[in-house]
Amino acid sequence: MLSGLADFAQSPDGAEMLTTALYGGVMHPSGMPLQAWINKIFVFLGPSHPGWMLSLVSWLGHWGSVYLFLRVLDFLRLSWPTRLISVLSYAYFPVLWRLALQPEKYTWLALTFWLCIHLFLRLQEEKNFRLAGFAGLAFAFSLAQHSAALVLAPAFILTLLYQERKSATLALLVNTTITFGLYASLLFLRRPDGGWVDWGQLESLLDVWNHFWRADYGTLNLHTRLVGENVRRGSDELLA
Repeated sequence: MLSGLADFAQSPDGAEMLTTALYGGVMHPSGMPLQAWINKIFVFLGPSHPGWMLSLVSWLGHWGSVYLFLRVLDFLRLSWPTRLISVLSYAYFPVLWRLALQPEKYTWLALTFWLCIHLFLRLQEEKNFRLAGFAGLAFAFSLAQHSAALVLAPAFILTLLYQERKSATLALLVNTTITFGLYASLLFLRRPDGGWVDWGQLESLLDVWNHFWRADYGTLNLHTRLVGENVRRGSDELLA
């Protein structure tokens, strides 16, 4: 199965991830600091081709999300045939499986998403100080993977309403501290030579804030006219 992992980027996002892992720089909004640091660790420690190592990161994220999806189904007490069909459908759904075999960001977004859902569901049934802290950490990781995780904010807040005040305070403190710390770390990923990729030319925490809110696109807009130009520049640099 691992022999099917791509050795090189298969998409613009993958090219950007590979470039930043090798040479530094900040990825497009929201910056995805969790993915950026994971990529750097795997490329630095990995014994194989950097592109293959980033594909391995995606593959591990995919199977982690499959496991957590199964845990959520277990929590819902569904019948075993329903769980089996659901898990197999999720694991080998063509779009998700394709993303699992190449450098991409979505498998780790799915992993952190299902981790949050799993912990939120558990906290609906029990008041647990330590588990609340883990829930805050999981939501921080999800936000640090992509700002799309903001869709989980209502569920996070609702979950905390079921907890004692000290547990809710811990979860909020952990979430705020870790999220802020990971996004602030984008300042350490800047390319001193000003080369591609280095979105936003971040120089301050205000720049990081604007990057999180996708200001380069128009706040929370999912498209930018700069994409084509940035892809061309990245391809030129990788092939140089």
